[in-house]
Amino acid sequence: MKILSWNVNSVRIRLTQLLELILSESPDVICLQETKVENQSFPLKELRKRGYHIFLNGISSYNGVCILSKENTKNFKIENFCGKNDGRHIQIKLKDLNIHSIYIPAGGDEPDPKINKKFEHKLLFLDELLKWSIKKKKQRTFCVETLTLPLILMMFGLIKV
Repeated sequence: MKILSWNVNSVRIRLTQLLELILSESPDVICLQETKVENQSFPLKELRKRGYHIFLNGISSYNGVCILSKENTKNFKIENFCGKNDGRHIQIKLKDLNIHSIYIPAGGDEPDPKINKKFEHKLLFLDELLKWSIKKKKQRTFCVETLTLPLILMMFGLIKV
């Protein structure tokens, strides 16, 4: 199964590039982060024409995640971490594979949770994500932007610094 992940930073602005990617790579699953569009305004028609089923967790202006899949499923969920409905998570289950598209908070410029609420939110989000993942005890495929990948690997003890 070919799975791609992309922090698209506005799916409507990058729709042409997304369609080109689909044509050249023919992925089975595409996880998008930072779609920046409400569900009702997502470009469904263009992607359905290419054979994708679309699972959305979008909000207006910022954040938003989705999963495009050639295979349909009725098994999809959204988790709202940190008590916020801010469009940062969606998951689907295809056969025995749990696929998550996650948009981790950026955290702002100052890496100090005492003076930077955005950084505090990032740390709380990652802590809650880790605890939730351990509690679930299922094999998962996390799709996140590559800037946060090393942090995710450290959280799960897969790399050490």
